[in-house]
Amino acid sequence: ARREIEDRSGTDDLSTGGLTVTLTMDPQLQAAAEEALRNGLIHLSQEIGYRDPPSVVDADDVEALATWEDPTWQNLRFRPAGTAYALVMETSRRTAALRIGERPCTLPLEGAKWTGTSSLRRILSPGDRILDRLPEELPEEPGEAITVSLLQEPEIDGALVAMDNRTGAVRALVGGFDFNRSEFNC
Repeated sequence: ARREIEDRSGTDDLSTGGLTVTLTMDPQLQAAAEEALRNGLIHLSQEIGYRDPPSVVDADDVEALATWEDPTWQNLRFRPAGTAYALVMETSRRTAALRIGERPCTLPLEGAKWTGTSSLRRILSPGDRILDRLPEELPEEPGEAITVSLLQEPEIDGALVAMDNRTGAVRALVGGFDFNRSEFNC
């Protein structure tokens, strides 16, 4: 909506022109639509099968492992049952040590059961960037490790449009898995 108004009226009118813009979007429905599409694409990706995650840091570069920052961490809010990208720090057969920003995380083998692996070392390496599901209840202490489960960023994308059939009003609109990954919109 902002881009459309800027195209029609210019940036000055938008920021200082006193325009009033009314949208038919429902914020609660929009949030539900975003979550539904995101979770549906993640589920479909897992059904298709496990893929190796991208390696973003050289595992032998200890300093880079300790200091690397994912762009999504800048605005990250830890939400119960939410998703977040993590950096793999260490792996063993039964657990992987991760970090999301400065927050330590643990991925147990049980949290990756959908992959069919019997060892996390087979599917993860230090320096990998992985998508994780946060637990329903987050630890209260900031230094306490969060136990997460492994997800997979989908290669496929999708869109969702929710309209009121009587009026044609668009109530929710989601143009893809992650706007930062692709600015695709229907």
